[in-house]
Amino acid sequence: MNIRHYTNLCYTQSPQAIFNKLKRRVARDRVLQYSKQEIYSPKNQRSQRLFDFLNRYETVLQRVHRWNKLDFRNKNVLEIGCGPMLGWAPLAIFRGARHVDCVEIMYNPIVMESEEIAKGYFLNIWRDLSVVYGNEAYSFEQFLGDLHEKVTIHPCYLLDVKLNDKWDISLSNSCFEHVTSLEDNVQYLKETSKDGCRYIHLVDFGNHNGQKKHPLESMYDRTPDEYVKAFGRAINLHRPPDILRMFREDGFNAVLTPLYDARDSFPDQINNWWIERYDEEDLFTRVGLISSAN
Repeated sequence: MNIRHYTNLCYTQSPQAIFNKLKRRVARDRVLQYSKQEIYSPKNQRSQRLFDFLNRYETVLQRVHRWNKLDFRNKNVLEIGCGPMLGWAPLAIFRGARHVDCVEIMYNPIVMESEEIAKGYFLNIWRDLSVVYGNEAYSFEQFLGDLHEKVTIHPCYLLDVKLNDKWDISLSNSCFEHVTSLEDNVQYLKETSKDGCRYIHLVDFGNHNGQKKHPLESMYDRTPDEYVKAFGRAINLHRPPDILRMFREDGFNAVLTPLYDARDSFPDQINNWWIERYDEEDLFTRVGLISSAN
């Protein structure tokens, strides 16, 4: 653990944010659960949050690739790194998924055990989705029962998950950049996927190191080994073409859709290690989607 890095964060981030980063760093070797404070945070309690994400991603994919929106009816869904509140599982269940497997190493069981969360967060999700999609015959009691019966939470890493059936749809949101052995995980995804599977994986290619002036600051002015020495292994430093190549080499018909470019106001001189391997678009794609072609 790089003590200097966490000391520097004291000047830019709140004590709680620093504690959360330290907790995730320790969690690589010792499994920790999401705290109640994280679970009940305004961000994680906003019931429209995951719908907003998926709607935004699919709108972009429709424009760029003539994407057909995901049909969850009678599908097996896999979400990797679903976060504290089951990620997209409630949405998938509401829209008719047969089963959802959620992979989350820091899962806290109170999310599914708490009556307060059921009558707060999950009730609000049901209300929101009822307005968006309709479904007057689908009561909240049925929805909550389906969450308990049709969602399996795996508090482990993806490679340790034993699926009962192969998946039709897989999703993740700012997860792949944190996976150390990403090649092995993508291979496992292929082995557990059905023919014709569909997927959306958002990848945040930013520095994740607390540098707030620019999202790519302190990444490209040094080699990857030097970056790890300075900031640790919170991210794997794979760039967009690296992840796209992994998917395609394992047999996925994947496409890359850049979302945000971070060229403006980039403060650093780029080290030759990066110049020799990547073009500017690869280096300055801040966020991108890896998805099935349709």
